[in-house]
Amino acid sequence: MKYIMILFLAMNTYSQAGTTKNPLCAQVDENVTKRIKPQNPPNYFFKTSADGRYIYYISNNKNYQIDTVKGTETLMPGNADPVPSFDGKILTSLNWRSDRPNFSINLMQMRNNDVPRAPGWFFDWSKIYTVPDSTWTYQSVGVLGGDKYRIFAFNDGDGKITIQDFKIKPDGGFKPRWNKIVERKNLEYLRLPMMSKDGQEFIALDVEKNETVIFTIHDDGKIEEKERLKIPTGKGDFSVDRKKIIFHVTEKRSYIQVSDEVNLPAQFNNEAEVRNIFVYNRETKTLTPITQNTYGNSYFPVFLENGTIVYLDQKEKGHVEFVYSKIPEVASRSLEKAISCYEEENFEVVFKKLADEWMRICTDWVGSERGGVKAMILNMPMELCYQLAKNSNDKELKKMCDALAKSEVTKPRIAPAQEEKAQKIFQTRCAMCHQNNIPFNDKAKLKDHADKIIQRIESKNPAERMPIGSKLNKAEIDEIKRYLKEFIN
Repeated sequence: MKYIMILFLAMNTYSQAGTTKNPLCAQVDENVTKRIKPQNPPNYFFKTSADGRYIYYISNNKNYQIDTVKGTETLMPGNADPVPSFDGKILTSLNWRSDRPNFSINLMQMRNNDVPRAPGWFFDWSKIYTVPDSTWTYQSVGVLGGDKYRIFAFNDGDGKITIQDFKIKPDGGFKPRWNKIVERKNLEYLRLPMMSKDGQEFIALDVEKNETVIFTIHDDGKIEEKERLKIPTGKGDFSVDRKKIIFHVTEKRSYIQVSDEVNLPAQFNNEAEVRNIFVYNRETKTLTPITQNTYGNSYFPVFLENGTIVYLDQKEKGHVEFVYSKIPEVASRSLEKAISCYEEENFEVVFKKLADEWMRICTDWVGSERGGVKAMILNMPMELCYQLAKNSNDKELKKMCDALAKSEVTKPRIAPAQEEKAQKIFQTRCAMCHQNNIPFNDKAKLKDHADKIIQRIESKNPAERMPIGSKLNKAEIDEIKRYLKEFIN
């Protein structure tokens, strides 16, 4: 199992809402491409078609489809959680009706982005399949290919995860493949599970550890924990290739009681809490900020097929809109790199000091929580970071800004086949923090630094040792000494 250690989050695109004491704290978000205000107030849940043209959402125990091109809204079957498959061929929803078991799942085919209808535009229930013995609270759909689909469902009531595969029949019905039920005694800590678009993984909130977990779904229906993030997220969503996940994170902004987003329905209090959205890259282990609200809530984001996103946005007077946004083209910073580049031993203490200074200057928050505050500053604009350090007259904050500036993650450098192992070690382990004062890539100039490099990589003093905040193993040290030998002799 892969275990990802992420303590703080990244943000650097700011909203203009809320109290702003410094102009640098507020930047115009140029990534939003459009906003859609629905006719009815959305409740908790929505999904989109792959291209983003259609939005499926619940309002007041009814399901709707918005055609964002025509500007129309259409009533859809079920009373909650309309979920289209990513290929647009099927739709699921939940029932709260007298003629169907509560929370039973509707499964129906779609053609031209609509469901089976009878004359008069009524639903044709003869062509809408109700999954037997289904009393589930959350459900999602995966496309397996070859007219095969996976339904993933979780029931808060009896505590079971159910995974069931279906194949579309020629007559428009569905043929179940198998039914796998995972007892809650093994997964009693999970909430808000959502499956990937291809049905191969699902993401959920671990309410006991306040962390996010990603599971693999094997072909036989068995599940296996694959990845864990030390981030408490809301409902998450996968990119098409599953290399990224997107989610929101909640921060208290006052002492007022905050919403319980695990339970239904979620009614978020703008005066008590702030929610912001992040994209996590599973390959580079970095987070990219999508929003940085200091007031209001952005939540329940989903990926479109082109890599852009849609999310719900609640600002003034509780009004809610669907927002379409590009992912900011920023160089994300890595907490691991920031720690390794920080020149002192008290990283977490100083990082918190910087977070507190940001909160004092940029927000009107008075809440007791600080996790989200720290989350705000990892990817703050460097101009703002250095100004906060200068205003505080704190040299430690200046060093923290220096470490953050060096922690940007770019595309990995691929070493040529003939490149020396030592050069690769320099590039991946040392140059990150010392590229400005040691000429690793200039053999002529490296001669003057060879003795000093060996002294520092072998030092027992963490403040002097290179790389900062870490150390090389014996094989790496021997390789560097072999490489530098020609410069010493």
